[in-house]
Amino acid sequence: GAGTWNVPAGVTSVDIYLVGGGGAGGANRGGGGGAGGCRKVTGHAVTPGATLNYTVGGGGSGNSSNASSGGDGQDTVFDGESVTGGGGGAAAITPANDGGSGGGAAHAASDKTGGAGTVGQGNDGGDCGGSATSGAGGGGAGAVGQDDQGNDGGDGGSGVDWSSDVGALVGDSGVFGGGGGGGGWNNVGGIGGSGGGGDGASESGAIAAQDGAANTGGGGGGGTDSERTGGDGGSGIIIIRYQA
Repeated sequence: GAGTWNVPAGVTSVDIYLVGGGGAGGANRGGGGGAGGCRKVTGHAVTPGATLNYTVGGGGSGNSSNASSGGDGQDTVFDGESVTGGGGGAAAITPANDGGSGGGAAHAASDKTGGAGTVGQGNDGGDCGGSATSGAGGGGAGAVGQDDQGNDGGDGGSGVDWSSDVGALVGDSGVFGGGGGGGGWNNVGGIGGSGGGGDGASESGAIAAQDGAANTGGGGGGGTDSERTGGDGGSGIIIIRYQA
């Protein structure tokens, strides 16, 4: 959500780590959601005592409809710097959406190409072949989503590792922006990418799609036949780093 941050006394420059909200997975052997855009801004000039506005993007919402792709994640903004929310994964008969990272394609859609990622923020979602029966993985901030694996869903693209800069924060390991795994058919769903990506649903064992992890911008996993609903995308985050 939206809020404000007061610049501490004596601070004239900050480094900003921006993560958009992750896209949701698509329904019914759908593609994994694309990760929210991830971007590091160094040396951003600020004025001591100033009040700066920000918005942290929420994750997209999953649904069970063949005719509607997973919801897109929302953009994250801090003092004029921004990143784009992740693209929703394709549902069974709908295309994948573009975003910070693009959503994964689905098996029966007329357009079997994954959504496009935003340069400098993320990567494209995986594609589906002509004989695909499962969904492709959503793009991650660090790598493209994996194409469908026949009866198995493609894995989500990996995120970016900022642990050397920001350490292992509460609730995550310093890795952000993992893509969601594609929904599987007879076998298993794709594995969510490192950095909060949710696993795709598995028809084998009727395992539901996982949501992207909160505050990582991870994409949600794609659904499958019996577990139709795609997982929700994870919310984004803003990290502000400065010399006290």
